[in-house]
Order: sequence, then structure tokens, then C-alpha cells
Amino acid sequence: MMQVDFENRVHFIAELARRLHQYGTSAPRLENAIDNVARRLGFACNSLATPTSVIISFVVLDEGPDALPRLTQVIRLAPGEVNLRRLVEVDAIAEKVIDGSLDMRVGLIELRAVQSGLSRRAELMRILSFGLASATVAALFRGVVADLAVAAGLG
Repeated sequence: MMQVDFENRVHFIAELARRLHQYGTSAPRLENAIDNVARRLGFACNSLATPTSVIISFVVLDEGPDALPRLTQVIRLAPGEVNLRRLVEVDAIAEKVIDGSLDMRVGLIELRAVQSGLSRRAELMRILSFGLASATVAALFRGVVADLAVAAGLG
């Protein structure tokens, strides 16, 4: 049971680091968030965030000040792009876990629910806007209805 709990806590912290990095948080903010959440979950963590990786060493607080890390996690990631909406969602989950108002297991489920892509409706609107822009350009060149339809379809 103790090992399962250890693994769940490590998994939550690693997922939090992955999401914060993916959505473009700064390295100092990421490291600070990891350290704060880890402390709340019973770890002293040493973390290092770079543009393409996050390295986290986990020391269990109950094992004393001279304890060696039980695990070091190296997470390789593609450089993230800033997505403020997703970043706010992930930060809110982290803050709730830190202050104890959200259970770590529920927090992990919520982290996984944060999506990186556009909704279907937003994707459809984006596709339609390209078609509309193409048809508009064809109209500016005084195209006939057939030209507008072809431009919209190709757009």
C-alpha cells in the first residue's frame, strides 16, 4: 500500500510538471509549483526545468533531513507554447491540491481532463473561416459565383 501511495504521489507531481511545461509556464514558476505541491504530498523535491525537459528528485520528508532521493524522474518534453487558459486551469488544480481543498487523486483526474487542442466547434469554425477568407479574396478579384465556390472549397 505504501509503495502504491508513493507512486500515485510521484505520478501526480510528474503530470503536473508535464502540464505546466506544456502550457508555457516559466521555469522558476514550474519549479516553485513542483516544490510546493511536493511538500504538501510529503516530499522534498529538487527540480530543474529546461525548455525540453524537467528533472525531479523525490526525497520522502518522513525519512529525515539526510535522506537520499528515492527516485529521480527525467521527463523529456517538446518545448511548450503559452496557452494561458490551460495554464490557469492547471494552476488552479495545483493550488487546490496545495491548500488541501482537492484530493491528489481527483487532481490527477482533473489534470488529465485539461485538453491541449481546440474543441470540435472551434476547429469547425476555424476551417470555415479559411473557406470564407478564400471566397472573399476571389470576390475581390471580381470572380463569378463558380470561382467563389471553388475558392471557398479550396480554402
